[in-house]
Amino acid sequence: MLRTAIRLTVAPSHIRQLPKTPFVCAFCQHVPKRFNSAVSATTDAASTLKPVKPASKQAETAPKKATKKSASIKESAKKSKGVDENGTSIKGAMKKTSRAKSEDTLWKPVLEVKGAHVTKELIEPVIIPNQPPVATLRHGLDRVLFNPGVTYLQDPRSRVFNFDPYLQNIMPVTEFDFDATGAYITSSKDTKLQAILKKTQRKYMGSTSSMTGVLQHFHFLLSGWRQLNISSLSRSFSESSIQFTQLTRCPTSIFLRHKGDGTYAIDADKAWDEDNVLSFLGRSMEKMLTMDPETFEQYRKTNSHTLSEEDRNAPETYNYSTFGDFLMRSQLDAHDSRLPGTGMFDLKTRAVCAVRIDVANFPVGAGYQILSRTGNWQSFEREYFDMIRSAFLKYSMQVRMGRMDGIFVAFHNTEKIFGFQYISLDEMDAAIHEGPGSGIGDQEFRLSLKMLNSTLDQATQRFPGKSLRIFFNTNQDKFDQMGIVFEPMEEEEIDAIQNAKDANAAGFMERMAAKIKAHQEMLERQARGEEAEEEEINLEEAMQTLKDKDAAIDAAVDEGNPDAVIDPTLAEGLEKVAEEKKEKKHRPFVVLRLEHISKVNGEKVTRPEYLSDTDVWEVDYKFTEMTDEGRKEIYYEYVKKQQRKFLGNDETVKSFGGFKAMVMDMAVQGREYETRRKLKEDDKEKIVFKSTSEEK
Repeated sequence: MLRTAIRLTVAPSHIRQLPKTPFVCAFCQHVPKRFNSAVSATTDAASTLKPVKPASKQAETAPKKATKKSASIKESAKKSKGVDENGTSIKGAMKKTSRAKSEDTLWKPVLEVKGAHVTKELIEPVIIPNQPPVATLRHGLDRVLFNPGVTYLQDPRSRVFNFDPYLQNIMPVTEFDFDATGAYITSSKDTKLQAILKKTQRKYMGSTSSMTGVLQHFHFLLSGWRQLNISSLSRSFSESSIQFTQLTRCPTSIFLRHKGDGTYAIDADKAWDEDNVLSFLGRSMEKMLTMDPETFEQYRKTNSHTLSEEDRNAPETYNYSTFGDFLMRSQLDAHDSRLPGTGMFDLKTRAVCAVRIDVANFPVGAGYQILSRTGNWQSFEREYFDMIRSAFLKYSMQVRMGRMDGIFVAFHNTEKIFGFQYISLDEMDAAIHEGPGSGIGDQEFRLSLKMLNSTLDQATQRFPGKSLRIFFNTNQDKFDQMGIVFEPMEEEEIDAIQNAKDANAAGFMERMAAKIKAHQEMLERQARGEEAEEEEINLEEAMQTLKDKDAAIDAAVDEGNPDAVIDPTLAEGLEKVAEEKKEKKHRPFVVLRLEHISKVNGEKVTRPEYLSDTDVWEVDYKFTEMTDEGRKEIYYEYVKKQQRKFLGNDETVKSFGGFKAMVMDMAVQGREYETRRKLKEDDKEKIVFKSTSEEK
């Protein structure tokens, strides 16, 4: 907005100096909207500079009736000036024809599908007998399942606990014995999943964690970047962003790993994954919510020797489903037979915004408190709003893949639980797909699977019997296009990428313990009235560093060296990166463009709005392949740069992005509030809700 305003206020003579030829995207031949608006504004401003003759002068200079001879002379003059008989620029027409021809040569048709629909194609369950029973909620938490909205753990006014006070204080990750729980198994390493794949005669196997990132991009494509519906929230959020977060929108990637006999496993790309406190807390808190305190305490490191081998090696329970060539695996967290359908639901532990904004320094953000039901900050509503923008789409897909009813959410700050909420699939759909009862979600999910099936078929046909890395990037300027890049990779290369972070995981708990200890010592010094030693930070200098770094990355991409390490402090990695770059130049890869047209009952639409039981949603889609090697390189590097920008562990970006300073100030104040509360309440008897009518 700022740049546009500056252009519009520049003197007309300066406006005429702006470039007349706009930048055209190498991938889709699209002119960015911002440039278009600037060019149109320039054109409008320039047109106002043309002198207008007075009416009398116009009358004096009006041409006389043209004769045949004069008309012939004028026609010859027009041609000599480069315009045809209609006044259209011949040169411009030739450019348009040339551009159309270059577009035809740039993209090669690959596959076109007409009238794809899923009215009769359903997600089919695969029944596996003798699986362990699914856990149920404990501590009376099942009441939350049947009470819409948030339920406080402790009522803020009366201070009465709605549930067991044991839940209020979370066991620190450094004290929980994670070795006593089963490790997560990726699709490619799940031998049981592979056996079921062969039995069901499917081609691709994946899990909720490996497939939902990709399926999100098919939602962006089929929905035409539909805005989110936040009408259920209070006025505090009336002018907030109604788009998905940048992290959600950025390109995603998977590994399609060949398992022999023409079958493949889908693994999430872990290149940008980092171990953090939230992933570990998710595992430990799930057990806390589904176990009584005595059983859960056995998982504390000091008590874990009391666990039996059966408890340590207890297998997980999964739902298996098929659709098209897919076999999908979904881990089952909890069950309640009173819920609709299968009665299954997912458990989600949601950290407050101050923790999420800087997970690496979670002890600081852990001071942030939830103090009210609604409001812009320090409220359940803020966390719900953030979930709409960053998590609802992923959660809803996981629920659909696992044939579940909804999600059970525990809101916390890594030290304390504030409350709980059950969110049904219908409620998530209302925020994502136009509104309540739109009828879009189920059909869109199945259409996404159908189109993903076609995409993976294209990749495996091009490189049969090979493992592949595949990138997906939905165009945010043109609603009907997605870019897809796939390249073959050796299994050893994939393992190196996937296991790179495991080397850091070994010392994760030690680092977490050190951070917690350092923060605790700082709090103790502050309690004694001592000055805390803090590093003085110049925010302006830090932001300038950010701008310089981003500019350097852009320059590297322009120079064809986007993988160069820009940060001077990491210069030792330059030689290794250069060698990797040389190797990549000899590796073949393919860039596809996926375009689609949606039709409801035969009529073209940008996106469906509401679908009744009788409405038919069909999609025409086609794949075309980019043939220009230079443009392929540019697009591939652009996709990787976007991933690096939003998924990379850039501490400078995380430290100074957005409203962090304000949120962290709230965390400091929240810590002081919590300290006063504990001093006031710790010695008092804890009152737990119990219905007096039941006692009678």
